[in-house]
Amino acid sequence: FVISQCKMMGKNVFQAQKQKSESIGNLFEMITGKVPSQADQEKLLAFLQTQTKAHGSLSDEVWADLAHVLINSKGFLFLN
Repeated sequence: FVISQCKMMGKNVFQAQKQKSESIGNLFEMITGKVPSQADQEKLLAFLQTQTKAHGSLSDEVWADLAHVLINSKGFLFLN
């Protein structure tokens, strides 16, 4: 279930074709319920770059990987 939801979110973010920083912010806020800090933005951008190299391009799979990471984060698991 979680993986299919991450794939759906990744596809939606990829198809929206917005700037990376805006897409990261939107995905982070959707999953954690808060706006990412500058440090979070930088870490997530670095993750995107690493995954883009691993997959060969910035694809919906890369965004799905990011969604999966965020869902497994403490920010998601421990919402106040």
